[in-house]
Amino acid sequence: MTDEQPTGTQRPDTDLQDILSAVMVVAQGLDLPATVRRIVTSAMALVDARYGAVGVSSDDGSLEEFIYVGIDAETAARIGDPPCGRGLLGHLLEVQQPVRIAELSEHPSSVGFPPNHPPMHSFLGAPIIVGGELFGCIYLSEKADGLAFTASDAKAIEIFAAATAVAIDNAQMHSAAMRQQERLGELQVIEERERIGRDLHDHVIQRIFAAGLGLQVARSTAEDEPVRERLDSVIGELDRTIADIRSTIFELSTGQSGLRTRLVRAVRAVAHGGDLSADVGFSGPVESAVSDDALARDLEAVVTESVSNAMRHSGGTRVSVTVIAGGDAVTVEVADDGSGIPDGGRRSGLRNLATRAELRGGTVELLPADANAERPGTVVRWSVPRES
Repeated sequence: MTDEQPTGTQRPDTDLQDILSAVMVVAQGLDLPATVRRIVTSAMALVDARYGAVGVSSDDGSLEEFIYVGIDAETAARIGDPPCGRGLLGHLLEVQQPVRIAELSEHPSSVGFPPNHPPMHSFLGAPIIVGGELFGCIYLSEKADGLAFTASDAKAIEIFAAATAVAIDNAQMHSAAMRQQERLGELQVIEERERIGRDLHDHVIQRIFAAGLGLQVARSTAEDEPVRERLDSVIGELDRTIADIRSTIFELSTGQSGLRTRLVRAVRAVAHGGDLSADVGFSGPVESAVSDDALARDLEAVVTESVSNAMRHSGGTRVSVTVIAGGDAVTVEVADDGSGIPDGGRRSGLRNLATRAELRGGTVELLPADANAERPGTVVRWSVPRES
C-alpha cells in the first residue's frame, strides 16, 4: 500500500460490520451501471467522504468511464469533460495499489484541477481487480470531518474494493447472459421466419402452381370463348399470387429491412390489382453498392415508374424487375412480354427516368426484350455509376 499520511484516528475493528453492510448494498442488483454507482455511494459512506467516484479503465490505460457522486450537474457542466486518467487518477491505475494522501497538491503525480472544480485536499483510492484484471479504481476525497483519511479507512476501502469485485463480476456475467439471450431470441426469430419461408415455397407455391397447370389443361379443352377468357383471368391471378408469395418469402429471409425489401414492396404496391404478374430479382452486392439514401430513393422511383409504365402501356402478362450491382455501375432492368416499343421508339413516362440518370452521369435505354418474338416485349435499362 502506498501510505503517505500516517496520521488520523484509527477505526475500530467493529467497522468490519460496516464493510460487510456496504458490500451487501452493492450486491443488491445485477445491473452493471447501477452496481458501479452503488460502489461509489457505499464507499463514500464507509469512510465519510464528501466526494467519490469509480473510474473504469480502458485497454490503453486511460479512463473509459468516470462515475462520480458529490458534484452537482451544474458544477459538472462548468468543469467540462470528465477526467481521462491523467495525474493522480492515472497513477492509481498504473500502480494498482491503495493510495492515501493528506494533500493532493503535494503528490508528484498531481496535475491540479480544471477551472470551477471544487477544492480537494485529502485523497483515498483503491483498485478494483475483477478476475485478475483491473476493472477500475475507487477514488475518494475530502473526509467529512475535515481530517485526513486514516490507515483504517484505507484498509476498509481495500477490503471493500476486493469484495465488490465479486458483485461486478456477477453483473458482468448477467449482462453477458442477457446479451446472449437476446442473440438467441433473434436467432429463433430468424429460424422461424426461414421455416415459414420454406413452407410457403415447398407447399403453398407448389399447390398453387399445380392448380394453375390444371386450369391450363382445362383451358386447352374448353370450346366456349367466355370460359377460356375466365380461365385466363384465373390463371393470371394465380401467377400474381405466386409472385406475391415469393416476395413475401424474400421479405422473411431479409428481415423486412434494407434496400431490397424497399424495392420489392415498391413493385408489389404498383402491380397490386393489375393485369400483369410481377417478380423482382437481384444480382451482386446491392445493399453495399447503394449506401447513399438519395440513390436508393432514385432506384425506388425508377422501379415504380417503369413497372407502372409497363402496367399501363405494354399489354403484356408479366413484368420482371432485376437490380444489378456490377463492378462499376448499378443497373435496373424492367422487362415485360408485351407488344413492344411503339412507333417512334419512345414510350411515355420515361422522361423522369432519363433525368434521374443524367443527373448521376448515367443512361437509360429502351430495347426490345426479344426482337424475334411475335410479341417482342420491352426492356427499360437504367444504369448509373456505382458509388466509390
